[in-house]
Amino acid sequence: MGTADFTWAITSPVITGSVTIASPGAWWNETGTAITPLALVAMGTEPGATFTWSATGLPAGLSLAAANGTITGSPTTAGTYPVTLTATDISGLAGTTGFTWTITQASLPISPTSRATAEVGSAFNETLAVIGGKAPYTWSVTAGSLPVGLALGKVTGTISGKPSVAGTSTFTVTATDATLYGSGA
Repeated sequence: MGTADFTWAITSPVITGSVTIASPGAWWNETGTAITPLALVAMGTEPGATFTWSATGLPAGLSLAAANGTITGSPTTAGTYPVTLTATDISGLAGTTGFTWTITQASLPISPTSRATAEVGSAFNETLAVIGGKAPYTWSVTAGSLPVGLALGKVTGTISGKPSVAGTSTFTVTATDATLYGSGA
């Protein structure tokens, strides 16, 4: 009978390959509006591999489902966000990609949307209002000009005065809210 002593080392397999993520490209959305869900796509070393997802730099109000790589939500803060996505497969291999997500402030509707008529020499007074946004508001004429004899109250949004010349005037009034976002009408 013979015996032999062995030392046998069991090693982990060498993991080779890579994980790649399809770039979603640049995205643009407005604050307060739910985004179209963004389903991310990754490819690994094995067909049908599953991934765990993570992200840094997502705009406030958006979230990433770690299990399926879908970004959902409604952005809350305007800005430009550099986003980095990471997908990690079951063997620990990871891939990253980055893109820019731009969030713009939703527009502030101004009412009334139609302008009243005025007569030369008669007093005119119309107060504009902003729907939404955050007070206080600052009002300005940003294109064209008001009819001669009328002025816009920068704090009140009131167009008032006595028109002195007959004719048609084309102009844009912009309201800027406390967050410094403007909209025109």
